[in-house]
Amino acid sequence: MSFTDILFIVTLAGPVGFLVAGIVPPGNGRNGTEALLASRVASVIALGGALFAVVLCVLTPGHRLVLSGVAGVDLLLDPVSVTVFALVSFIGAVVIQYSRNYLDGDPGQGAFMRRLCIVLAAVQLLILSGNLVMLTLAWIATSLVLHKLLVFYPERPAARLAAHKKFLIARASDASLVAASVLLYLQFGTLDLARIIEAAGTEAGATSGATIAATFLVALAALLKSAQFPFHGWLPEVMETPTPVSALLHAGIINAGGFLLIRFADVLVLNETTMIAVALIGLATALFGSLCMLVQSSVKVSLAYSTIAQMGFMLLQCGLGAFSAALVHLVAHSLYKAHAFLSAGSALDVAKLDVIASPAASVERQAALRVAPVMVLVSGAIFAGLALAWEETRTPILLAFVLGGALLQLLLSGGTMLRGGPLVGFMAQLATVALVYFAIQGAAAWLLSQTLPLSAPVSPVVALIVIGGFCATWWMQLSARSGHPPAWLWHLYVPLRHGFYVNTAFDRLVGSLNNHSAPLKGN
Repeated sequence: MSFTDILFIVTLAGPVGFLVAGIVPPGNGRNGTEALLASRVASVIALGGALFAVVLCVLTPGHRLVLSGVAGVDLLLDPVSVTVFALVSFIGAVVIQYSRNYLDGDPGQGAFMRRLCIVLAAVQLLILSGNLVMLTLAWIATSLVLHKLLVFYPERPAARLAAHKKFLIARASDASLVAASVLLYLQFGTLDLARIIEAAGTEAGATSGATIAATFLVALAALLKSAQFPFHGWLPEVMETPTPVSALLHAGIINAGGFLLIRFADVLVLNETTMIAVALIGLATALFGSLCMLVQSSVKVSLAYSTIAQMGFMLLQCGLGAFSAALVHLVAHSLYKAHAFLSAGSALDVAKLDVIASPAASVERQAALRVAPVMVLVSGAIFAGLALAWEETRTPILLAFVLGGALLQLLLSGGTMLRGGPLVGFMAQLATVALVYFAIQGAAAWLLSQTLPLSAPVSPVVALIVIGGFCATWWMQLSARSGHPPAWLWHLYVPLRHGFYVNTAFDRLVGSLNNHSAPLKGN
């Protein structure tokens, strides 16, 4: 056994530690002191394992370990898995520490901590999986154990209903991934993820019907897991669970769909139709979630729709072939959303500033007139620079366009231009944020260049749809913030408040199914 193999085994201390902490028998104490101690020790071990994983990835990129004597156990460590592995270890440690105080005095705290540790162990094994069997089993286990946390308070009907809907959608996602795994095995003749990715990278089986079907099924599994429209309704409703569960769900587990697409990036790019479908569904979900978020009165529900929108944008990036940008987005969103849920008071203040406060109509119109030429100049400069740097693809230009619009929205909502600030200062802020953003994206693309495929050319039709969709959404958002929004926009308030009633229809479907099945509490 080599030194790198020993280092790799050390990284496994993270999921093993969480798993051991999850099966610690209940203690004699009312609050489960043993489970609290075990979970904190496991979180420290996981952080140490993540550090070793980073070191190992730097020393031997693409290192892979097969544990002899344990059938079907393959582990893959590359820049993608080590990034997400370290992220989950950090967020898991923070959530465990927060849960220690949040549930202090609750008689079920010990059971909660054990279930939390098992979820973290399943997620980490999912990230490190090196073959299709491990990946699929960890995918299923993550959802099943999470279900126990979602119904931690079984006496709450709303929690049971949301968990039941999540349960049904998760089973459909599991079935899609199982079917995709079978097709990939039949096509490539191996369960080894590294070999499948390598074969797909050389365009082996690019025209095979099995490969095309597998890409659709992988995409479907990811879309269902990431609460994409119209299967999003359960996410805003899982608010009856303890806050640490919401933080872990929104900051970690919901990203599993994006991770799956990034992991199978070389396979997905073999089918342009799948990529376009993922991009368009992600775009629709991002725009839908961003609009619904603005009209919610509950901070947690607003954050949930924000997560839906962010997941949609991450899948849009994957559909456009910007997998390295999607991974950066995954990390940034996870850190932000964990902080947002674990600091609900601060989130309330932000929501008040962003949603409740509205500038006067006259000032808004003056700001819009001042911003319009600036947007043209700055966007034109960014687009021209990117066009020279990436002549073979439109993806960076589209991302730059979205970034420019998002920055304008942020600065307008923060009142930078509304307070009559200098035009030079405003342009300096735009330029600084743009430079930082693209510096991070460039560094990520360079680090992942040997792991993920390069961006493929984007269809002009898809590019126009993306630009048109974001322009229409930004116009609606700015119109809603003005002092005199158009009448038709007022008529959209109630439908947006209820997510265009898609979730209501799904509730009726679930109720119909439930009438012919076991009670909710039995799921």
